[in-house]
Amino acid sequence: MNIVIGFYRHHPTKDYRVLFVSESEKRPKYSLHNLTVGSDESRHLTVKMPADTSPSVEPKLLKGLRNLDHCLPLVQHRGSLHWRPHGASKITEGGGEIIVFDTEAESFRWMRGPTKRCYNRKLFNIKGTLAFWGTSTPDFTAINVWVMQDYEAEVWALKYRIDVSMLEASRKLYLTSFKKKRKKKTPPHSALQWFDDMSVLNERELLISFNGKHVLRCDIDGKFLGIVNLGTCQYLMSLTQHRFQESIVPIPCHEMQEEDEESLFSTGHV
Repeated sequence: MNIVIGFYRHHPTKDYRVLFVSESEKRPKYSLHNLTVGSDESRHLTVKMPADTSPSVEPKLLKGLRNLDHCLPLVQHRGSLHWRPHGASKITEGGGEIIVFDTEAESFRWMRGPTKRCYNRKLFNIKGTLAFWGTSTPDFTAINVWVMQDYEAEVWALKYRIDVSMLEASRKLYLTSFKKKRKKKTPPHSALQWFDDMSVLNERELLISFNGKHVLRCDIDGKFLGIVNLGTCQYLMSLTQHRFQESIVPIPCHEMQEEDEESLFSTGHV
């Protein structure tokens, strides 16, 4: 069974490649491969890790990456792929909580996240750099966002802090102003109680789910920008960092159009 764990552009060749882990019944059980888009044959990769890593880490690493379907998408930065899976410190044997794959050297290494303790830590990309968000309290009433200040030295800086009370005050002010402008009653929304999950909409706007029924939009300063009711028919909905993108595979539209036109107008003889 093959599980895709990454998709990236190999800058030296300009090729797009798929990185995947293969599981078999034979030993070793897990193996790493990549496949160039447009090719029919994959290539087996030797797992290269830091010199001080014990041999037992390799199977734990591949198994951990194989089970990334429940985690946030990887973050691509400086030609490397970055993951922050649950239990990463067990995989890296305490070497860091971020797993990094250099797409040119085709090697793994570990990276440390922010040193300050927080809950529900997740890695994402904001303004073209690595960032972390996490809840600073066990009751999930505040979100802290760290950004990578020095990539080589692995130095993080606390950039933003959004708490429930600040956002709730901004929401009430927004709704009051909205009612005055529209001069009609606005349906009430559930009050903010805690933060459940977050996704980056653009460089300044965030989407935050809360109460299990609503998703709100705010800016990085905590200003309320809008709210969406998920409705009673929705369940098990979660935010994601995935984005739709134009196809990277050229489609011969002109040739296809000519074939379609020929098939439409060449009806044969009566």
